[in-house]
Amino acid sequence: MIFKLKKAAAILAASAICFSCTVAGGFSAYADDEEGISVSETEDTPQKSEPVDSADGMWQYTIIKDDSGNESACIEKYYGDGIEINIPSEIDDYTVTSLGDYALYENTAIEKVIIPASVTDIGRSAFFGCTSLVSFEVNSANENFTEEDGILFSKNKEILTCLPPGRQDTEYNVPDGVRALGPSAFAVCKSLKKIQLPESLELIDFYCFAECESLDNVVLPEKTTDLGMFAFTGCTGLKNITLPRGLTIIEGGAFACCTALKDIELPDSLQTIGQGAFVSTGLIQVEIPVYVQEIGYSAFGYTIDENNQIIPMDKFTVKGVSGSAAQSYCAENENVEFSAIDSETTAEGAGKSGDSSKNDSNKETGISKNAIIGIAVGAGIAFLAALFVVFRVIKIKKRNKPAADSSQSSGSPEPSQEPVSADKPEEDDQ
Repeated sequence: MIFKLKKAAAILAASAICFSCTVAGGFSAYADDEEGISVSETEDTPQKSEPVDSADGMWQYTIIKDDSGNESACIEKYYGDGIEINIPSEIDDYTVTSLGDYALYENTAIEKVIIPASVTDIGRSAFFGCTSLVSFEVNSANENFTEEDGILFSKNKEILTCLPPGRQDTEYNVPDGVRALGPSAFAVCKSLKKIQLPESLELIDFYCFAECESLDNVVLPEKTTDLGMFAFTGCTGLKNITLPRGLTIIEGGAFACCTALKDIELPDSLQTIGQGAFVSTGLIQVEIPVYVQEIGYSAFGYTIDENNQIIPMDKFTVKGVSGSAAQSYCAENENVEFSAIDSETTAEGAGKSGDSSKNDSNKETGISKNAIIGIAVGAGIAFLAALFVVFRVIKIKKRNKPAADSSQSSGSPEPSQEPVSADKPEEDDQ
């Protein structure tokens, strides 16, 4: 089944996955903060006019007005049939500064796109489905984009913007230093079977690998924390994917229609699983980590029928800890059976082979021994202190006894004496 971009969006939108959850604007650079990298986008959404056709009839564009009142053109559609497209730097006296979302969507004639220096923003999925596109050329004066071997990157090469879908690469190594894969960066690269991702990679964005039907095995780097919406949707050949230990979110539709995917291990770091994330895959069961806080509707246990409707599977099992989001998900979806792993986890922890459990046991034993030693030492010190006091008292009594006997024999009254303190020993006792 060819799982098309707009069809996927329509199906999952019906399941309350809002398309607006994705980034709305084009991306010109990366936002770098303490939490990592995000591909997007202008902070303020510019005002756009209604689409108009260019005087030469080749383009449809909108007029963008920024906060300062400056106006520029955003190309929304191409009407021509040329195989080499030279994006104009100016249309009808407006400087062209951006390509809109889906600007060249599924234009199967285009083989090359030339980008002028004036373009600072490229909308999401602008080149999706351009199955004849094999290369980009970027004006060297462009401050936001560049190309390497015909592949489109951000100027600093920290974002891979688009690998042309018409290339016949079966393998591709993403260069070291790339921190993000942009929206639809590898979408519909149908020949791509193997992808090598760098350790620097943090973000895989919206529709990144959509419909890469030959892709069969993917290992995500440890720094990757976010899988965007529909990131691997329609990868019908995907059998294995290794998710990193730091992954926190799998967004809606991320693995929708990955029909060959029959097993997956979710990392303990995972917190959110979006709606329809695993709809219509080969999974029949899954174990949900205890720290997952949110599982969206139809994430597990649902499939898409021939009428493109999301329907429940006959049987699906979710394993998880009692009282967790896993159990709540099953309670809300009658077709999904919950299997508690509480007892399994306890038994595994008690009898698990390997040094870790033994070390834990040894640590507990070590603490007990230390406590016993501490108590014994304390008791010994207390005993010696008490013994010292007893000896002091005996010694004092012996010294006072002759005086007492003398006074009694003479019949004179016993002289008054100051009491001797055990805390202040006399000099001859020191």
